[in-house]
Amino acid sequence: MNAHRTQRLVSLGALVVGLVLFAVTVYFFDFTQAFAAGRRMAVAIALALLATGAAHLIRTWAWAWCFAHPRAVPFARLVRVRLAGEALSYLTISSLAGDPLKVVLLGDRVAARDASAAVALERIFFIVGTAFIVGIGAMVALATQPLAPVWITVYKSFAIGSGLIAAAIALVLIRRDSYLLAALRAFDRSTGTQIVSGRVGRFIVGVGRQLLELVQGDRRRLFVLAVSTTAVYASSAAEIWLVVHAVGVPMSFTSAIAVETFTRVISFASTFIPANIGALEASAFAAAAAVGITAGGAPLALARRARGIFWAGLGLAIYPRRAGRGAPEAEHQESGPTDPRGEAFRRGANRRCVMESR
Repeated sequence: MNAHRTQRLVSLGALVVGLVLFAVTVYFFDFTQAFAAGRRMAVAIALALLATGAAHLIRTWAWAWCFAHPRAVPFARLVRVRLAGEALSYLTISSLAGDPLKVVLLGDRVAARDASAAVALERIFFIVGTAFIVGIGAMVALATQPLAPVWITVYKSFAIGSGLIAAAIALVLIRRDSYLLAALRAFDRSTGTQIVSGRVGRFIVGVGRQLLELVQGDRRRLFVLAVSTTAVYASSAAEIWLVVHAVGVPMSFTSAIAVETFTRVISFASTFIPANIGALEASAFAAAAAVGITAGGAPLALARRARGIFWAGLGLAIYPRRAGRGAPEAEHQESGPTDPRGEAFRRGANRRCVMESR
């Protein structure tokens, strides 16, 4: 009960932070030009919807490959469930609540532990893969954009952070994640904390095992996840380029990559702020200013906020009316012997299925 209350207080605190950021952004930046754009702004929002719609379809395709039996659930059903789950995440204080909901909504077609493992795998690989791409995007920004000294420092830190994550993943993949845990144990001894025995330690172990099983398992699944993560990042950069051009502000695609790199990092950092309120607007303005297109900040912020509300509304509108009461037991029993790699993955992921969501 205390843990639940603490989590709720943290979420409420994050909401307050987001509202403060939003108020400061509205106060210091002028949205008048974006609203005055009229038809151009409408076109920009429509283009943002197309780009993010493509991203939703791509991530659903990748998610389908994370199941032991990729065709166990029709693709259209997965799209509905994904949009419904993302709508809940977008609109509630618990901004990652949508992942457990996806498991519930698939209960009539897939066993809960299989659905949980698929949700966790897609989410974890998306985060890890995006971290790698952020490093590449940071280097593109450093090589192509006339950045101010403070922004050079920011993008260098992104590149270094991405390199450290890559090194940590490399250690995990060669079965040396114990080095990371040993370092955390030493930190626990020196500070009196209990990180290793807590969620962080369990998360490191869980991620390590899932990634190792992914690399050693079906290489087609690994390929699909890698391609989908790259394509989603590219579609987000294309969204920025299309929106800014639609309102008449010239911008190169490398500038769009630089903007997306910064806003993606801020998006991950502000995950616990419902709907990224405040953080989305502030990051759009800051990133646009960094690459010298200050006039594109307000249209970008408005377009991204509008498309977020649209997809959340659509997710609620198509929310499956009948949640399943559990997958057929016979089908679940048959999946083990016919797909040993899938069963091995489920055994490794079962205990950690919704850790990322929490």
